Amino acid sequence: MLLYEQSYQFSYERIIKKNQSINVFAGYQELPLITVELGGNARYTKNNSRKGYSVGADYRFYLGDINKYDAPRGVYLAPFVSYFAFDTRRGYEHTNPDTGITNSATLSTKLSLANVGGELGYQFVLWDRFVVDCVLFGPSLSYYKYNVKTNADIP
Repeated sequence: MLLYEQSYQFSYERIIKKNQSINVFAGYQELPLITVELGGNARYTKNNSRKGYSVGADYRFYLGDINKYDAPRGVYLAPFVSYFAFDTRRGYEHTNPDTGITNSATLSTKLSLANVGGELGYQFVLWDRFVVDCVLFGPSLSYYKYNVKTNADIP
């Protein structure tokens, strides 16, 4: 919720052994619209759409020597995999200063990220079924793919 304007994530964690669990998640996110000055006689229109999703899993090792309680409470180390995909469409217009003719187009962007890494986290358990999960540190190897295209030629 801190990075995205619309964000919903659901996760399920299952205890496998005394201090080990598997956690899977899926969610919906919208990247915020970033406004970059187009300059001259170009401007963005209010016509836009955004969507995105995420899926992933991690295998958690709760550190029994450090934690007062068994899993799923306390400090954990976990290898993880995750995938994020975002799709944004945004309209823009350009007005020719000499003729006054306005041309419009749609700018489409797609971003996908695949990650494999490890994380250090701490999980608080409230009311037996509700948790607050804080990932403190999580380096990863990531593959990014970014595609931008427009549906018209604008001078």
